[in-house]
Amino acid sequence: MNILSFQGRINRLQFLVVSLILAVATIALFAALVGLALLAHGVTHSSGDTTVAQFTRDIQQHHSAYYSSSSVQAGFAPSGILLLAFVVLGLLLTWISVAAQVKRFHDMGQSGWLVLINLFPGAGFFVWLILALASGQSVPNAYGPLRA
Repeated sequence: MNILSFQGRINRLQFLVVSLILAVATIALFAALVGLALLAHGVTHSSGDTTVAQFTRDIQQHHSAYYSSSSVQAGFAPSGILLLAFVVLGLLLTWISVAAQVKRFHDMGQSGWLVLINLFPGAGFFVWLILALASGQSVPNAYGPLRA
């Protein structure tokens, strides 16, 4: 199974496995991005106060200090290459997600273009639910042979 291809079919179990892996990878990517953003702004809890309000004040304080100076402060500053890597990884995860959905629609005997329903606000969860629960065709169809 080529996870980057829009050709062919995948069954429910394969779709759920791909969805789980994508969810974990997306959470890890987001956590790494937030962690790097916090490191870039030097946010620490020197007062020991860990409330959300104090955390927000810390971010605002460091954000204004970071951008008010004419030069980058000493410490960690993410490079453009690192941020570009996050964008590329995010696009790759999106591509894999769309390809899996297209193949799942193919398994149900439907056009892969139905994936565009996701563009309607709030429709993504329902599309995913249908793809995860609906059974595929148990015979070869126009999109390929039955996958085990």
